[in-house]
Amino acid sequence: LAALTSAWVLQLPKLLWQLRDCNLEASLAAAAALRLVCQRTRLLDTAAANTLHASLAPLFGVDVPGKGRVHGPFRLYPPALQQAVLEAVACCPRSPRLTRAVRASIADCHAQVRVLAHEIIA
Repeated sequence: LAALTSAWVLQLPKLLWQLRDCNLEASLAAAAALRLVCQRTRLLDTAAANTLHASLAPLFGVDVPGKGRVHGPFRLYPPALQQAVLEAVACCPRSPRLTRAVRASIADCHAQVRVLAHEIIA
């Protein structure tokens, strides 16, 4: 069951990337599912948690050699979806890579979202 859960949850960041803000209800459901799984950390082993962090970071942005920072779809999400994604990230075990990605992408976010992000990365 753990392997099946891990395989399923590791697809959620990709789903959030693909949906972007085109289907807000589905995106919110994916973020809520991600949050619930992360709250129950025993469902993910260390390797799965590390893979999850690596796949969540691009939602916020990546550093591309020669181009600099390229922002992911998180900045285009409406505030409700940004908040849902950040709440899911808050339930994940700490990851320096994910923390850097969140920090780099919150400058233009709604004030309430920025406050939540700062609570997460503090």
